[in-house]
Amino acid sequence: MLANIGASNMSGWEKVGTKKTTKSRRRSKEVKAEGKVATPEKEQFATMDEAFTAIQDMEVTDYLKVGIYGEPGAGKSHFAASFPEPVFVIDTENRFARLGRKFPGKDIRVMHCYREDAEGIFDPVATLHQMEKAISTIRKIAKDDKSAVGTIVLDSTSDVWQYSMEYMKIEHLTKDRFALVNREGWNWGIANKRNDAVVLKAIVQDAHVVLTGKIAYDDSGSTRGTWRKEVPYFVDVIVVAQCVDSDDDEEPQYFYTIEKCAENGRLQTQVHENLDFGNLYNLIYPDSEREAADSTPKQAKNKRKSKAKKAAEKATEEEE
Repeated sequence: MLANIGASNMSGWEKVGTKKTTKSRRRSKEVKAEGKVATPEKEQFATMDEAFTAIQDMEVTDYLKVGIYGEPGAGKSHFAASFPEPVFVIDTENRFARLGRKFPGKDIRVMHCYREDAEGIFDPVATLHQMEKAISTIRKIAKDDKSAVGTIVLDSTSDVWQYSMEYMKIEHLTKDRFALVNREGWNWGIANKRNDAVVLKAIVQDAHVVLTGKIAYDDSGSTRGTWRKEVPYFVDVIVVAQCVDSDDDEEPQYFYTIEKCAENGRLQTQVHENLDFGNLYNLIYPDSEREAADSTPKQAKNKRKSKAKKAAEKATEEEE
């Protein structure tokens, strides 16, 4: 389904300085004829109920929006692959396919987004555009049939941010190729917009979402993901993955530290071994009757209604 999307022909640095800027028209022909400036009509709602929804009437889902970061080989991709199927993976590292043997028979679909220019050199801008095509296609699939998408995986979100910054540099130098190139000179709004065209579009879908990221250390030894700094605000859960090699000939151990959990704050700072979707779901929703380990295509939504609404519904049934 996703494999039919063609590669983008958009290149990167060779276009710097070739883009011509055009002045936008201040008035349309009709406005000029009338001799006045048109002002757009502000959208207004007829009633308060049309604009706002009572919180007890809103639907709350149990979809997990998770960010996970760590060293290479720490188990980030394996963790993402454990989420409910169908799993759609937007892959920049071209390593996700090897997980197929660990999840035999599971519906996991991968798009390798790596792209090169005409000279065979890696093109971050074309790769970024390919990722935008991928998430747009997934959005269309989910719009037609919500059950067709179980999980969306961005592997890795750190690369999305890196390519977005490359796009920003190209756009900046296209407008002024002799501009002073320094950190203060960049238009970060360009990078943020390109990053969000992939990341935020994934987050808002009615599906589980896993954002993988690379790890960075500061002088004090603290860790962080190398994605856009706002990503921890986008997701509900942040997990730090770590692989510990044994001195013996035994299998390495995988540990996962829950750095953030908006739904259950008591889980923060907890360390768990071999964490997967089922274990994480049961930790967050310990009283749920839903079998979290069941990775069926259709994920039931957890509809929570207030006592008042339930009572009203019961009264209506009795009257009938």
